Amino acid sequence: MLPRQYVDALKFVFEDCHVTHYRKVQVLMKYQLGISVNTTFAEFTENPVASATIAQVHMGLLKISGTRVAIKVQHPRSAELMSSDIGNMLCVSQLMDALGLRPPFDNTGVLREYAHQVCLSVLIYCFSFNRKC
Repeated sequence: MLPRQYVDALKFVFEDCHVTHYRKVQVLMKYQLGISVNTTFAEFTENPVASATIAQVHMGLLKISGTRVAIKVQHPRSAELMSSDIGNMLCVSQLMDALGLRPPFDNTGVLREYAHQVCLSVLIYCFSFNRKC
């Protein structure tokens, strides 16, 4: 989805990603989703099985159905940081467009689409998690 230049420039963000501590994960799930780890899950991995810049993934077993699930937990403030970063990149890209400094691809168009997709993925994630649990 992203031009090769973006992928190459952003490779470092996938290395050495921080992990949100389990106690904070419990608080986030209670605050953001209104669920308790102990009452919702028969099993829940305290340590994430994966972590990236925006979120981390834990494995769990739902008490109500016995279904094994992967639970994506967004790191605190990641949505605000993403929004700010995208806004800043769009501002710079639009300034470059106005000055006639255009890369060989539609940088502003890519950023607008990326902003739209990120917003949709956050909404879909919240909606689907609330429906499944």
